[in-house]
Amino acid sequence: MQLGPTIDGRIKIAITDENDFNFFAAILQDALGEDSPQSIVDQISKGKGDEDWEEFVKPDLVTQFKKEILTVGSVLAETQDNGLKEFFIEEASAGAWFSTLNQARLHLEQVHKISSFEDEIDEENLSETQLQSLAKYDLYTNLQGLILETIDF
Repeated sequence: MQLGPTIDGRIKIAITDENDFNFFAAILQDALGEDSPQSIVDQISKGKGDEDWEEFVKPDLVTQFKKEILTVGSVLAETQDNGLKEFFIEEASAGAWFSTLNQARLHLEQVHKISSFEDEIDEENLSETQLQSLAKYDLYTNLQGLILETIDF
């Protein structure tokens, strides 16, 4: 996979093999998790005991998170359905990408406790699932950074 900023202020992602695309499709799975938008909002809601929060804010956040995941999913589906080997993150969808990547990272942290991994990671002490989660977490973090550096949203 190759990714980087374009002259016109977008981020181009070129898929060089099928595994690359599967890696990007995993963003959706990680962001959704076990109804992750709901669980992420539940985590935010801890200690909020406010009736207005529960009635107005919480449902809107869940809806917003799900819409953002659908936005990213539609870009990936269009890319795959049309057999394209590249896609772009543009200003119009940058917020949705950033949010979806953040939801995916939060879900990976919630499930695998990635922050508890030592700075000097001994790969022999991590399971294959942990290594994959760490690689995805790092990619999601780096892509979020690239979005912040490249796109003004």
